[in-house]
Amino acid sequence: MGQMFTYKCTGCNYSVLTSAGIDYGMLAVVETHICKKCRHIVDVTVGEHGKVYSKEELKLYPEKKNPDLDYYKCPQCGSDSELVKWNTRKRPCPRCDGKMDIDPEGERMLWD
Repeated sequence: MGQMFTYKCTGCNYSVLTSAGIDYGMLAVVETHICKKCRHIVDVTVGEHGKVYSKEELKLYPEKKNPDLDYYKCPQCGSDSELVKWNTRKRPCPRCDGKMDIDPEGERMLWD
């Protein structure tokens, strides 16, 4: 079961509910990225059933793809070329480059 926390920027107050790294649900495996196109922090599907697939692996073995999942695509804008892994140590804001911290008053969620 995965878990998500609300992160809020100390500079511009941008906030997002995210897993903040790699996280595993019953079906999907997600990893947190910044989409440079829409400037959002997003959890991107990178695998399923506990297995992470690289982009190259999905190209070489398309039969591994679950047709119900969009691998390595921004769930906000659909971009598949402007995703950068979110640095979970520095936690930069995609809007102002400030630091994102867990919002103690924000939403928390368990997901499957």
